[in-house]
Amino acid sequence: MTTLIIGERGEGKTTLAKYIARQRSRVSLMFEPKPDGSVSDCVKTYDEMEFYEAIEDAKESADQTIICFVPGDDVEEGFNEFCDVIESGDPRTRYLYGGITIIIDEAWSLMTPNKSHPKLENLLRLAPRDGCAQINVIVLAHKPVDINQRTHTFSEELFLFRLTEQSDLDRIRERWRPEVADAVETFPDGGHYVARYDKNSRIVEVWDDPSIWAPQTEVETKGER
Repeated sequence: MTTLIIGERGEGKTTLAKYIARQRSRVSLMFEPKPDGSVSDCVKTYDEMEFYEAIEDAKESADQTIICFVPGDDVEEGFNEFCDVIESGDPRTRYLYGGITIIIDEAWSLMTPNKSHPKLENLLRLAPRDGCAQINVIVLAHKPVDINQRTHTFSEELFLFRLTEQSDLDRIRERWRPEVADAVETFPDGGHYVARYDKNSRIVEVWDDPSIWAPQTEVETKGER
C-alpha cells in the first residue's frame, strides 16, 4: 500500500507516519533528508554500511524497530544508496520476511511535476505486493502540489492535515474527493486533526484525538519543526 501524508510544518506528519508504520510492520525504514528531523525514537544511520548492519540486526531481533537513513548533501545520491541497501541480497528475504514499511520524508526533493526519482517510482510500483512480501510506502509532503500526479495515482490512502489555501483545497478536490477537502478546511488551527481517506472504500474518517497516534510529548505546536 502507498500512503500519502500531507500537512504543514509542525502538524505532526513524521510522528503520524511512525505510528502508521508501527501498526503495519515490525521493521520500518525511513529516508530522512533533514539532519535535524524528528527521529529521536529511531535507529539513526548515516551511510550504507551502518544502514545495512542496522537492518541485519533488526532481522535477528523480535523488537519493533524504525531505522532511519540520513543522507549527505546530495539527496538524490543518498536515496540511491538507501534503495541499494534495501534491494540487496536474496529477493525472497530482502523485505524482512513478509513485510516492511518504507517512510519517505521531504518527498518533494525526489520528484518534479512530471516524474519521480526512478528508484522511488520503482518502490511505488512494488508497494501493492512484491512476490509474497508486502511492502508499504508512506510519502510525506507539506502541500498537495509537492506530490506529482503519478504519485497521487499510485496512492491508495491519504492522511491530510488542515489546509486553508484555496489552491491546495482545489487540488485535493480534483485528485481525491471533495469531501476530504471539505473536512480539513474546517479543522481548528493547531488542533492536529487529520482526515484519512481510503481510495478503495471512498470513506473519509476524521481523527480528532492526536493522543491516539502521538504521545503527548511529541504533539508539537506550530513553528517548532
